[in-house]
Amino acid sequence: MKRLLFTAVCAAALSLAAEEITLAKAKKLQPVSQKIPVDGTKDHILTLKTRGGSGKLHIYFFQFNGDQRRIGAPHVWGNAASLTELVGPAVRGATEFTVKDASQWKKPTSGRNIVAFDAKADLSDLPNLKIDYYVKDVTKQADGTWKIEMKTPLRRSHPAGTLVRQHYDGGHLCVTAPLPADKPFTATIRAAKGLGPYSGVWSPGVKLVQLYAQPTADTPVTITEWSLKPVQAE
Repeated sequence: MKRLLFTAVCAAALSLAAEEITLAKAKKLQPVSQKIPVDGTKDHILTLKTRGGSGKLHIYFFQFNGDQRRIGAPHVWGNAASLTELVGPAVRGATEFTVKDASQWKKPTSGRNIVAFDAKADLSDLPNLKIDYYVKDVTKQADGTWKIEMKTPLRRSHPAGTLVRQHYDGGHLCVTAPLPADKPFTATIRAAKGLGPYSGVWSPGVKLVQLYAQPTADTPVTITEWSLKPVQAE
């Protein structure tokens, strides 16, 4: 990967007009930027100029909160109707716990078998970093409560009355540019809008992003210029 020194125009609208990055096909995602600040409550436009290449160029946005902790789909995607409360404590190391009502939980399958603790009805817990993997089964018991069985032991303890929500897994925020390109590629990342799933949207609570890239073909591609700028209100 070839790099030239980049120039930051400002914190809110980073432009790397002085940087060139040459990418070849690789198994791992390749960094395009350092962590840069964004305002997740605003739409942003990514503009990308490239030279050469073939196939497609995937651009991934790794998102972080203000403490620089990664925000992934499991922290912000879920089933709003599944909100319920712990009947008794959920104990660290246990592989099951009991909730008041899990009748709105979807059957646990790969991709929708995560539980978020300390959830809030108004979604103010998002991004919820108090998640646990993976739910094995959801069963109604004779007394009307519901047992949640886990495939692995709980990593934390939570007191009775704690609200919980079924959460989903998913991929990274990503846009795809066709190659080769004779004009700039642009894509709009929309402002955060609560509980997902969704695509092309910032995660709630995002403060920093780091861009990564992955070409799909063997032909090298050079990113000659790119920028990520907030859309200004009219």
